[in-house]
Amino acid sequence: MKIVLKFGTSTLIDGEGNVRTDVFSDIASTIYKLNNHHNIVIVASGAAMIGAFKLGSSSRPKKIEELQVASSLGQVSLMNAFISAFEEYGINVAQILLTKNILEDRQQYLNTKSTLNLLIEKNIIPIINENDTVSTEELSYGDNDRLSAMVSQIVDSDKLVIFTDTEGLFYANPEFVDNPDLVESIEYKSEQLEEILKTADSKKGVGGFTTKILASQIAGYSGIDTHITDWNSESLSLIIDGERVGTYISPSIKKIPSRKLWIGFGMVSTGIINVDNGAEQALMKSNASLLYKGIVECSDDISRGDCVTIYNSKGVPIAKGITSWSSDEIRQAMNKKSSANSKSVVHKDNLIIL
Repeated sequence: MKIVLKFGTSTLIDGEGNVRTDVFSDIASTIYKLNNHHNIVIVASGAAMIGAFKLGSSSRPKKIEELQVASSLGQVSLMNAFISAFEEYGINVAQILLTKNILEDRQQYLNTKSTLNLLIEKNIIPIINENDTVSTEELSYGDNDRLSAMVSQIVDSDKLVIFTDTEGLFYANPEFVDNPDLVESIEYKSEQLEEILKTADSKKGVGGFTTKILASQIAGYSGIDTHITDWNSESLSLIIDGERVGTYISPSIKKIPSRKLWIGFGMVSTGIINVDNGAEQALMKSNASLLYKGIVECSDDISRGDCVTIYNSKGVPIAKGITSWSSDEIRQAMNKKSSANSKSVVHKDNLIIL
């Protein structure tokens, strides 16, 4: 079994910016026991907070330049903690730093996939973090939860386990509601999860779980199980054994091709296409390509090969895809000035339903 483990800052770092050496040792010991039977990939947060404390601050820097400095300083301590913990068990670890633009580019995406799979094959545990040292707002995922979901897609993992400082996902925010009910099991595209997501940043919501829910939905599209729970020495083993621990978010039973997943979650959309009800039905129910006849409007400056988001008549995003037409070509066809007729604007092989 291939498993991606995501560890949050509060799990790995204490309130004074120090690495929790006991937790790192516990992680290494647990993985050592599993390593002969399962392939493990780790996505770890905490570098920015370690660096911030070293620089005399007790909070994560907000200015991008200060975040870059803190991350570069803290990343050394974070990796040293992993190296020290795993060395005790004779396990090698490797550092991988990613930015959004790396995964947007198809060739770099495939190169990343190849490197990670080779590390796994050689029984080396990849330790992955967003490269905050060079990331700008445009190049940043902004959180390691969604990055962990992308990594799960890249390595085609069986499970994504997100470790946090609470028991799991709750129906209400524990900071404002006494003893809220734990969400034990939920489907990744369920209306219930969407309702929880809508209130995730409010006092009535789950508080801090927005990105974790979004990560579970990204993984869900890929057919990957997601578990959200707190870390202890038994939690991972119990999850692998099929026990219910924390919150389990069930995925799609349909496997989506890797390239379509890259279009949906690796590429950044730079254009918008609005479609009518007929086109929506064709896309959603008939696995059809998008033809110009179903297009109501499109944004300016779309070029051939751009990634676009397709919206229905209610303004809801329903698909993403790579367009074969520019915005000028689309409008010419809509105005009957083109003889393109049946040619697809977005071919079904370059399109993913959201």
